Amino acid sequence: MPMTEAPVDEVFAALEDRYGEPRTGSEDPFRVLVATVLSHRTDDDVTFPAADRLFDAYGDVQALAEADPEDVAELIEPVGFYNRKGEAVVRVANRLIEEHDGEVPAEREALLELPWVGPKTANCVLVYAFGEPMVAVDTHVHRIANLLGWVDTDEPEATEPALEALLDEAQRLAVNEYLVRFGREICRPRGPLCGDCPIEAMCPASEDKEPEGVGEVEGRTMLGRIADGR
Repeated sequence: MPMTEAPVDEVFAALEDRYGEPRTGSEDPFRVLVATVLSHRTDDDVTFPAADRLFDAYGDVQALAEADPEDVAELIEPVGFYNRKGEAVVRVANRLIEEHDGEVPAEREALLELPWVGPKTANCVLVYAFGEPMVAVDTHVHRIANLLGWVDTDEPEATEPALEALLDEAQRLAVNEYLVRFGREICRPRGPLCGDCPIEAMCPASEDKEPEGVGEVEGRTMLGRIADGR
């Protein structure tokens, strides 16, 4: 764990310069909900095509509620736990019709009562569909928040309240999109691209970096070794 913290405002400014304004409050609630359920334990390059196939076949809540879970499972394979998720998203659609007039609720407590919906999924729906300033913590957000010294937590469940206490509303809205993209594209768990990092100068993990050619492992910087868990 770094001993100092990266400056929060400056980091968010640099990531906004890199990625633009976050796309919060602009997404279809049902698509965000279902796609986030599919994303559990599944890489994005598998989740997104699976979600596209699913929505091409079942374009709204009613259509998915009437679907055969086995047909849904075939469409979303190879997402992780595709058989269970096929059943889950059909159940979600039916619960929305039975309890919410076919609409995705905009209240966290109601979202958490839906099948396969935990804190991350509920917060993703609130952020991306409804523009609510919630902190949606996945593995990227958890890992990078610790790397930057913003939190000192062992589990994502502890990272969420710690970041809520640290960030202002605008930063809560942006933190998931920015750190997920940053974690996928640059600060990767394996082979991070530190030379292309827009916040390297602010990162506590790079403060003790030794002169060029010293302390490097296979071309990776100190930040890269920490991100790799080495």
